[in-house]
Amino acid sequence: MVEHIRDGFCNKIDTAAVFIDIAKAFDRVWIDGLLYKMHKLKITRKLILLLQSYLKGRSFVVRVGKELSTPRLTEAGVVQGSRLGPHCFNIFINDICQMPDTEICLFADDTAILSSGATAEATMTSLNNHLTELGRWLIKWKIKVNSDKCQAVYFSRKQSLPPPPKIFRRVIPWREETKYLGITLDKKLTFKSHFAKIKSDFKQARAQLKPLIGKDSKLSLDTRLLIYKSLLRPLISYACPVWLAAANNYIKSLDRAQNHVNHEFIKLSGAIYDLKITKEVRTAATSARAKYLQYLESERSKEKTETKQLKRKALEEEMFLQTDVHQTNEKANDLANEAEKSKDINLFIQSQ
Repeated sequence: MVEHIRDGFCNKIDTAAVFIDIAKAFDRVWIDGLLYKMHKLKITRKLILLLQSYLKGRSFVVRVGKELSTPRLTEAGVVQGSRLGPHCFNIFINDICQMPDTEICLFADDTAILSSGATAEATMTSLNNHLTELGRWLIKWKIKVNSDKCQAVYFSRKQSLPPPPKIFRRVIPWREETKYLGITLDKKLTFKSHFAKIKSDFKQARAQLKPLIGKDSKLSLDTRLLIYKSLLRPLISYACPVWLAAANNYIKSLDRAQNHVNHEFIKLSGAIYDLKITKEVRTAATSARAKYLQYLESERSKEKTETKQLKRKALEEEMFLQTDVHQTNEKANDLANEAEKSKDINLFIQSQ
């Protein structure tokens, strides 16, 4: 999604997006409709019958104090918290309507429709046509949408906005920003609000964990580092390839937030860090780690294993070299000789 919007900015094309809020998505799955779609996908009859026995005939009761209500049958929905629940829901929405002039982004019940065009009028025409068809599809398969909770953002550098889109004849007003899959997207894609939220959450979590990872902690360094990597660093690194192209001062602000924790991990008299220990303890600069995670996500298939290993090692070294480290006289970059001499790895590093 972000790549689509950013490509539009590069070509001076605006993007209109609508974020659909499905009401009680997993609880309102039409079971007979799900079984029908499984049949259309040519899933074996035995498996369909097995799933039918799993989903139908369930009942529930409500407890208030010591009193229990009479049992009621569950007429719709997949089992929440089960392994099959998300898979059943994905099958149920697999045939969601798509249009040639728009793009649709799906992750479980988080749905977004994007439209781009040469003019604002063409963009909105395509978007509203898709929303109309989507409305028909939702009614057909008994899926309810919270029209009041749907959001729309017009991603543009311009100040003027076209008329807002509609779904089920209800206007979805334009917003300056919205949250999708945990990422705050503003209309200019600066990620300013998202970085502010990251720093706020990181600061709060750091304060809560200070007795465990602070300089006065009685835990071993390895244990403190494990706590940091498990509970603190994910707050910063979550979806970092998405905002990697944000302004450098925003990314540097995350480095400063990390450094407050990093400086407490090792406190040596004379303030000189042993390079070997430092390499194991210090955490990567945000931009380098984001680049590393982006590589792991995108380079997963056709390259030779040897080349992939060399690229990975180069990025690991780059992460270490970009940390805030008082280096000793030892050589910092111990990249393997074969990687240094490799034509492929040199081309890769130059392209970064």
